[in-house]
Amino acid sequence: LKDNNIMQRAQGIAAGLAGGAKAHVIAVYGDLGISPGMKQAIAHYKKLGKVIDRRVLPWPEVEAILEM
Repeated sequence: LKDNNIMQRAQGIAAGLAGGAKAHVIAVYGDLGISPGMKQAIAHYKKLGKVIDRRVLPWPEVEAILEM
């Protein structure tokens, strides 16, 4: 999905929220920052009473992502 396509972005967010509704814990990786969409999802899951587990990746993984 393309993030700059409004319709595809909405579909992606809806799909993610639907999948997360079945999860017991929501993992949030903020190594590269927290996007507006991530903030929206975190707020949504908090309203549902989900546990939000903030995690970080090992530096080599972050470095590899940044080099892409």
